[in-house]
Amino acid sequence: MKLYCKHTGMRLGMLIFLFLFGTADCTFAYEVAVGLGSTADKSATAAMGDREKWPMVADLSWGPLANLYPVALLTHAQQEAVFNNFRQRRAIAEIPYSGVSWQGKQPDIAFIEGFGFKVPYVFSINEAHQDGMLSRDEIINLKNRFPAKKIIMIARSWVRDQDHVQAVADVVDGVCIEYIPSNVPYNIARHVAPFAGWAWSHDKILLFLMPPQPDDYQSDRYVRAVKQLAQVVYNENKGILPHGWLQSDRFIFVPANYTYGESRIPYVTEDSTNSILAAAKALLMMRPSLDAGPVRPAGRALPPVFLLLP
Repeated sequence: MKLYCKHTGMRLGMLIFLFLFGTADCTFAYEVAVGLGSTADKSATAAMGDREKWPMVADLSWGPLANLYPVALLTHAQQEAVFNNFRQRRAIAEIPYSGVSWQGKQPDIAFIEGFGFKVPYVFSINEAHQDGMLSRDEIINLKNRFPAKKIIMIARSWVRDQDHVQAVADVVDGVCIEYIPSNVPYNIARHVAPFAGWAWSHDKILLFLMPPQPDDYQSDRYVRAVKQLAQVVYNENKGILPHGWLQSDRFIFVPANYTYGESRIPYVTEDSTNSILAAAKALLMMRPSLDAGPVRPAGRALPPVFLLLP
């Protein structure tokens, strides 16, 4: 993860100009994606078709983490309405290792691309292994199957999983730490926070996938829990990683809506006290307090005179 832009092959005059007058599109912050995998009634997902109920998250989110249940149960018009509301036309495809098609098109990816999305990341799980992690051979198989995409595997505890995560750091592109955010801060500090240091030092993608507890629909419990996890991860790494380490688009927080049994948390509205997209908005609003830059990162376009430099 880098806090600067790489302008390779630039002439000296260009570099001096950039130093004096600013750089182009160099402002980054941690990202917030929307987990579409859900055990709520499908009507909760369908409600995301109304963009007026989540305008800020629709504009500023990275895009969806697309587990296709229950999206696949919606009508095509409902699916189109949900996907079309994301300003960023990209998605993370969640594909269980057992569901990989080793020849021809991958149905999950083809479905997402059918709505005009690019799929740069594939997130995969093999529940036959400890905490669903992929073996080295499985990661290599996925990289060969999807050579143009980054491969992300699941993990669920630094305490249990760190040895394997370290062992496959040379082949995996990232890790998704799945953790219930309403856990106590002590456990978040032990099981979740250390993944940030690993991702930083190895230049890896890190997803924080945050499903609720069944009773997190009450009051503002889920939103508070998500904010707590982000704050604990930041606090635990504040004295270890450089200042502004969260000014990187390789860190992606993902509020999700699946739990044990049916989830009673709605997706919308983003301005409610307790919804999935209210949690997403809260994470976006936390960027300044977590030294991750402004709520709305804004790169500056190169002035036209830049093109005239010798």
